[in-house]
Amino acid sequence: MTLIRRPFSSTHALMIALFAASSPILYASLSFERAWPLAFVALVPWALFVLKASPRVAIVGALLSVMPAYIAMHREIVRIAPLFHGVSWPAFAAALCGAAIALRFAARASRLPVSLLLPVCWAAGELVRASELVPPWHRIATALYRQRWALQVCDLGGMSAVSFALASSSGAVVGIALRRFGPEARRVHCSTRAELGIALALWSFVAVYGEHRLRESREAQRDGPAVLIVQTDEFIDALRVRSARERVVSLATLTRDALRRSERPALIVWPEAVLDAVISRPFLDAPSDAVDALPRALRSGDATLDRATLAREQAAGRARAQWIRALSAEFAAPVLVGGPALLRGADGSWRRYNAAHLVDASRPDADESHLKTRPFPLYERVPFDDARSGPLRWAHAQLASLRPTDRGWPAPVSAGAGVRRMPLGSLSFAATICFETEFADLAWTDGMSGASFWVNIADDSWGARQDDTLRAFRFNVFRSIESRVSIARSANAGVAAITGPTGEIFAAVGGATATRMPMPGRPELVAIERVHALRARIEQRARDSVAPQDAAGGTSSALPLLSEELRAAQRSARELSDAVRREGAIVARVRLDRRSTLYVRSRGLFDRMLVSTLLATIALALGHAVRTRVAAKRSSAA
Repeated sequence: MTLIRRPFSSTHALMIALFAASSPILYASLSFERAWPLAFVALVPWALFVLKASPRVAIVGALLSVMPAYIAMHREIVRIAPLFHGVSWPAFAAALCGAAIALRFAARASRLPVSLLLPVCWAAGELVRASELVPPWHRIATALYRQRWALQVCDLGGMSAVSFALASSSGAVVGIALRRFGPEARRVHCSTRAELGIALALWSFVAVYGEHRLRESREAQRDGPAVLIVQTDEFIDALRVRSARERVVSLATLTRDALRRSERPALIVWPEAVLDAVISRPFLDAPSDAVDALPRALRSGDATLDRATLAREQAAGRARAQWIRALSAEFAAPVLVGGPALLRGADGSWRRYNAAHLVDASRPDADESHLKTRPFPLYERVPFDDARSGPLRWAHAQLASLRPTDRGWPAPVSAGAGVRRMPLGSLSFAATICFETEFADLAWTDGMSGASFWVNIADDSWGARQDDTLRAFRFNVFRSIESRVSIARSANAGVAAITGPTGEIFAAVGGATATRMPMPGRPELVAIERVHALRARIEQRARDSVAPQDAAGGTSSALPLLSEELRAAQRSARELSDAVRREGAIVARVRLDRRSTLYVRSRGLFDRMLVSTLLATIALALGHAVRTRVAAKRSSAA
């Protein structure tokens, strides 16, 4: 009891406890389905630590106290892209330390309640660090992705509105704690009634508005076209890696099975990166003398590019396009499929892209493709590849030198500009690729306006069936509400489902449990590693058997035993993989919503206001610190 009555700043044990509690509470609220109520107080330890610790400790601690949670939430990305943390840490540091500086300054210099200051600093910090280099999976709003009543305010202020409301409830607890246990922490304290009143008023509005919009949706929505989405489960490190042709055959089989038990869809959506050949028409029609202008490597592993190679690649692309077109005719529906694209720019140079191609047998002359606007940094694209200035070109060269060449990574691609909406009868849809939907500004990117619904194709094999892949899918819920559109998602080794205009999740391949944590992971990986180790031992023993053997013949006699162990390990790996394998296809109607949203019409005005306020507060805080230091030096000199 005595400890509680001491000022917080004199209680080192309490500071350590707050520092240690920040990550576990934040991680639990975002990672466990039933722990979502923790999101309402998840920021309490972080904010109290920032406000009560000494200035230097508080700013550094603001970053370090929550980094374990963020590292845990990005663990699978780091497995395939070890440089991820080196790229993401500067963004995290700038956002979290900046938010801490702004919060400390505003709490001491203003009369505003913490239930308003914390949400501004935290929600704006989320926006600052959610750059193209850092996937924004860690936004606290994702904890409520199934609480649709709380999400409808996204059509006013976007995902940040939900983060703002959640941070407000944490801020109210922090404000009350400061008033009760640390009266010296602020010059002017808001009353407990004011702190609670703001948080309760905000959540009352969220709940009432949410109920109104949900009730309104019954009249605003109607059934749209039927869409077939597919879920596959392919990994490049599996025991048996299917060729590109085998993958298309498997997709066609899954599609046929779904068509036999469902209505004919208006659109068939297959995952990202299915094709192995370039089917974009500009490349297929390129003359043979264009070889010098083409990228040196059409596919990863091509060492040279001459006219004969170009002719072979063009022939492969035409054959693949014809095959997909034949499947489209068989299914009597257009097929959207992911694959590479090569297009020529205004300067005459050719660039390689990750694309979504619409193949429609009823429109053989049409060439509809969306070029991925946000390739994953370093893994797919080396940033600043289109830079013209010297410093940026130097930065591009340095980053390119860090990119491994022995990991089987895809050939680097460029970023597309804008979105090409694709026709579907009297409607149109926007085709998005992978984590493009994690960024809200996609909603007002060129070409998105007027789309009746969106589709999202993804290859989530990088996530190894872990929770990272579900975090990526959750953003479709928020994008659907922000733009009042359905998003039909087709994925490999991730989540295939449809999100409706009010954030409902339906038509999930694998059922409702497919969209909930914990994800099944890859229990077969240990067995696969054992298979590789046993194969290496067998190869070594086979090489040794060529040499003269000892009298006991130990090397040759060990081979049958190792071979049996290898077969057992292979059986175990297949059984473990099959136990969690999820493949299938499902047909469902997307829902069309006639409502427009303030968030899209204002092009994210609320987001821009938050970031501007945060930056202005940081500038004021730094200016105040400089003036204080100058005054102190003058005083000491006098």
